[in-house]
Amino acid sequence: MVVGVTAAPRRPHLLPLVALLFGLLAGQSAACADDGKGKIALLIGNGGYKSQPLRNPKNDARDMERVLRGLGFSVTRLEDATQRGMTRAITEFGNALARPHSAALFYYAGHGIQVRGRNYLVPIDAEIASEAAVMSEAVDLDQVLFQIADRATGTAIVILDACRNNPFERRFRSTAGGLAQVTAPGNMLISYATAPGQVAADGNDRNGVFTAELLGALTIPGLRVEDVFKRVRAAVGRVTQGKQIPWEASSLIEDFYFVPPPPPKAVAAIPPAPPAAAANPEPVLWNAIKDSHIAADFEHYIATYPNGQFTALARNRIALLRPPAVEPPAAPKSARRAFDPAALPALNNSSDRAAAVAFAKAAPPKAIAISRTGVVAYVDRSADLTDARRRALERCLFVSNTSCTVYAEDDVVTFDESQWADHGILPTSGAPFDPDRVPFVRGEVRQRLADYARAPDHKALAVAPDGAWRWIGGRSSRQEATATALAGCRQNTRAKCMIYATGDIVTWD
Repeated sequence: MVVGVTAAPRRPHLLPLVALLFGLLAGQSAACADDGKGKIALLIGNGGYKSQPLRNPKNDARDMERVLRGLGFSVTRLEDATQRGMTRAITEFGNALARPHSAALFYYAGHGIQVRGRNYLVPIDAEIASEAAVMSEAVDLDQVLFQIADRATGTAIVILDACRNNPFERRFRSTAGGLAQVTAPGNMLISYATAPGQVAADGNDRNGVFTAELLGALTIPGLRVEDVFKRVRAAVGRVTQGKQIPWEASSLIEDFYFVPPPPPKAVAAIPPAPPAAAANPEPVLWNAIKDSHIAADFEHYIATYPNGQFTALARNRIALLRPPAVEPPAAPKSARRAFDPAALPALNNSSDRAAAVAFAKAAPPKAIAISRTGVVAYVDRSADLTDARRRALERCLFVSNTSCTVYAEDDVVTFDESQWADHGILPTSGAPFDPDRVPFVRGEVRQRLADYARAPDHKALAVAPDGAWRWIGGRSSRQEATATALAGCRQNTRAKCMIYATGDIVTWD
């Protein structure tokens, strides 16, 4: 028999307003929309165990409730539930599914174990002295799956952030880590915080690693549920350096979106208008974004309504919010020569001399910048030379706090004594957040930071001069968002992390 016990607490917005307006006004008939039927969720967060308590599950369940309610779900949440409380809630959840609904979601955060290939969710009052006691003291996951499979008429989603170390391991004759893999019944997706049989780490912040990333992905418009969990898997793997890889088992037969995509542009004949004139979504969208400080909102409007009545105004707003980026000038080709660390102008100290030597050995695309005071900063393995020049110059300006110029690209000197850049090319505190102007990070990261611009408050973005970054959204306070973003950034670098933006405003010094 396979006796496995793993307990794993799981481990993140206001919804993107534009996406909600589109979903409500467009009346899409896709499976992602609510289509007049309810979306029902049962959330359980167990952390108050007598033996091996967990710090994250209750926070995870609370934050999931907040996000899911914003997405239109009817939510029941339990904290530190007993076996009787869990069983009763699961039965009532099944009864609720007898009513018409478009989606059913079950979320569990807490200790979970596997015994003889079956998975059990552990109530806080469980007294498990042996393997045999598990079946009478814990809640069989199959009980949940049965209720859903027997009653669900729409998409079913089961999320298990319960793959931690077995708290009863010493009482078992044999153990298997994590949870056992389960075959998903029809039209259901089962998500694990980590791969079957593996163990997920407990979190040190408000949320566990898995749930923290899930909270952020749930509110991104236009993602199918499979793509939501694919994004979570990539993010968790990156944060944990591959030590934790979330997993799914799916038998879905239709598409489901937590936040529907914008309606498709009409390409066929327009059907007859209904007796009552339908609401025109264009002015509603414009009213929603007209006071925005995010250029991407106006770009989205133009993409949706290229000949709209507010297109000219949108272009003017983009011009004000997104001034042309100042590209570091390249020196005339006639001035170029092979890079030699010894030929650099007087350097500030031994660490700068070491950096120059390291640059010579670094992998392209790369660039090195120098300041008037002899400070050196370089980047390597960039997407291209434009990205390398920009990041090297930003890093030099930040570290030296004086004028800088690009000295070499790849292994060729491009230094031009007449071309020096000052701090004017770095964003200033108080400016509207623009993902294209976030310093230090790679070009492809700037594209991904458009998700931050759409995320709900409270949110914060932390960056480091070496390109490390981390953003978090949907938190209960600004202080919580900044603390979580800084902690996540520090997991990926030894460099100093700093808060670059809070909300939609640049706040760094």
